[in-house]
Amino acid sequence: MSILDKISGKFPGVEGPKGHLSFKSRLKWTGIILLLFLLLGQITAFGISEVSLQQFQFLEIVLGSSIGSLMTLGIGPIVTASIILQLLVGSKLLPWNVKTDEGKRKFQSAQKLLTIFFCSLVERMLDSWLTMRLL
Repeated sequence: MSILDKISGKFPGVEGPKGHLSFKSRLKWTGIILLLFLLLGQITAFGISEVSLQQFQFLEIVLGSSIGSLMTLGIGPIVTASIILQLLVGSKLLPWNVKTDEGKRKFQSAQKLLTIFFCSLVERMLDSWLTMRLL
């Protein structure tokens, strides 16, 4: 067992569905999540001005997200970690075969750790930015 598996074993995971979900149920939950995604992407986090948001405009185009929104603080690090790992695995810089169970486990473990790293990075950036702004 690698160190990656030992560390990520401490984090919770998502289990597959225990039964079959109907199309109507899937459609309902997809609509609810899509509505939440669109809503949270429009709400700006507290304390961020429009002038400061314009400084991140190029980064928004590159990452395809709305920097400073509640969505950035919520699902942004998860999506960013997944995209980076997919690029690394797809370009064979990480020699993991994600078609096997072991490869999937490694990918998910690395994604969890990278997500935590990005969350702490975003938190530190916002904290330092707000501190400079208040001084």
